[in-house]
Amino acid sequence: TLPAKAFAAYVPARSRTWVLRFESVNYRATVWLDGKQIGSHTGAYLPFEFSLGRLGPGVHQLVVRVDDRRGTGDLPPGPTGGWWNFGGLQREVYLRAVARADIARVQVRPLLPCPECAATIEERAVIRNYTSAAQAVALIGTYGPVRVDFGRAMIPPHASWTPTRRVTIQHPRLWSVSRPSLYRATLTLEDRSGRRLGGYVTYSGVRSIVLRHGRLLLNGEPLDVRGVDLHEQSVQTGAALSPAQLNQLMSWVRSLGATIIRAHYPLNPEIEEAADRDGILLWSEVPVYQVSDQELAQ
Repeated sequence: TLPAKAFAAYVPARSRTWVLRFESVNYRATVWLDGKQIGSHTGAYLPFEFSLGRLGPGVHQLVVRVDDRRGTGDLPPGPTGGWWNFGGLQREVYLRAVARADIARVQVRPLLPCPECAATIEERAVIRNYTSAAQAVALIGTYGPVRVDFGRAMIPPHASWTPTRRVTIQHPRLWSVSRPSLYRATLTLEDRSGRRLGGYVTYSGVRSIVLRHGRLLLNGEPLDVRGVDLHEQSVQTGAALSPAQLNQLMSWVRSLGATIIRAHYPLNPEIEEAADRDGILLWSEVPVYQVSDQELAQ
């Protein structure tokens, strides 16, 4: 059942769209809405979305078929690839209300040429028009105290606008293991009248990690870390973990005094955000750890 009052009154019914998001399905997903197939996806631990278009009031039936069998062409390859036998809907599934246009993707990339230098913050967004009419929009944001103005655009029907902007932080507070300083970064999408259509918030650390003479340097200093390996799993619920279970995993990491987490796959965004807040680095492997040298050489 669609949530009531999800859209502001100034958004006409013809400009209202629903987007369905899956944070992780292991391994193949096929999705139907009200008896009609709307899409499919292959690959675990990565989010994907489907546009549902305009939906009328009342109850709608969503059906998801999941097949966790793996073949030789999958990553990691089957039939025994992956971690344990956890298949299914592993992470959150939710609806997003889209008014005219959507902030579909955001990249916030701090660039620090030297520990004493000013930092350049490079931001890129993908703004998607889900309607059949051209939409005039503006995108503004902040990075800590600095305003980020992406300007305005007229997005053609069912097209995208990909603006990029750079701003400078003259004396940045650097993120480190001992002092995990984070900047609040925001984006706001507006219509031609300055009314809010959508928003985005993340927390970003300014840092540099380089390899020099065989040593990893964090902000110019040798990086010495104490690491743990982490799998998203529970005896009770397999790989489908609640926020409380994710918090428990991170509490164990902190109690061990770890400053880096190694994982075979992209971890839940809640774990990634907690690690940033706690001064913990992430080592996320590309999922080829069960691929033979012979296969990689081909």
